[in-house]
Amino acid sequence: DYDGRYLLSASYRTDGSSRFAPDTRWGDFYSVGLGWRISGEKFMEGIKKTVNELKLRGSYGEQGNENIGLLYTYNDYYFANGVGGYTPPNPSRVANKELQWETNSVLNLGMDFGLLNNRITGTVEWFKRKSANLLFDVPLPISTGFAQVYQNIGAMQNTGVELQLGIAAIRRADFRWRVDFNVTSFKNKITKLPPNQAKNGIISGTKKLIEGGGIFDFWLPEFAGVDASTGDALYYVDIKDSTGKIVDTEITNRYSVASGSLRNMGSALPKFAGGITNSFSFKGFDLSVLTTFSYGGKFYDGNYASIMHR
Repeated sequence: DYDGRYLLSASYRTDGSSRFAPDTRWGDFYSVGLGWRISGEKFMEGIKKTVNELKLRGSYGEQGNENIGLLYTYNDYYFANGVGGYTPPNPSRVANKELQWETNSVLNLGMDFGLLNNRITGTVEWFKRKSANLLFDVPLPISTGFAQVYQNIGAMQNTGVELQLGIAAIRRADFRWRVDFNVTSFKNKITKLPPNQAKNGIISGTKKLIEGGGIFDFWLPEFAGVDASTGDALYYVDIKDSTGKIVDTEITNRYSVASGSLRNMGSALPKFAGGITNSFSFKGFDLSVLTTFSYGGKFYDGNYASIMHR
């Protein structure tokens, strides 16, 4: 902190976990932040009564995640299976001694302000959060004797903006009323998947993980109406050529067939979401009323779908 105007913070840490092999057990993480209190500069003195506080800031930091189950096991040791043979501790998954920490890195740029004797205060922020070295099950050849292995191979990012605004509507000795408003909007994007799954994606319930898409995107068969003669639900099915390119569509009443032609039906993420808080204080009594809101975003009504299905 220099003269209350120029701010610098930094940190470094190293974390170790026995969930990883000895050679990759330790993860190194750091952060750095810079701030400039513009309101402390001499050229701001003329408007000090109007602009009480104005600060620009930026930060970058990394954090590790190892809370993802038992990842590293000593498959070098085998145990008697009771029938004249020996099996490894986990016959379906081979140990991977090269597994590393998942890493979350956050870049944040923001501005803090206070106006009119701090009756109006607020913050505007832009952020980008990247998650790297995400764990995925990667299939193995049958000849290895194992079905799959964990590998640090995935990555995704969240990018968005946040706004916080506080207004001291009434400030008296025996009565105070304050209104706080916040709104945020962000987008999620998968940037890397295992090579063998990057093209076709990974089906997970009503979601499909695919590079360039988001983890909140719905992928479902597209409804094509009802067959008037039978009452069957109809769905669109893609027709592909030998290269896998979609060249036409047809209609089927078999949901299992349509499940092979999933369409992106939108995201569960709202376009924006936030809240409004009204806080009252009167002679030692406090009352707070919180209202939350969101706009956009879709949800899947599984109960309705099961009721309508024959």
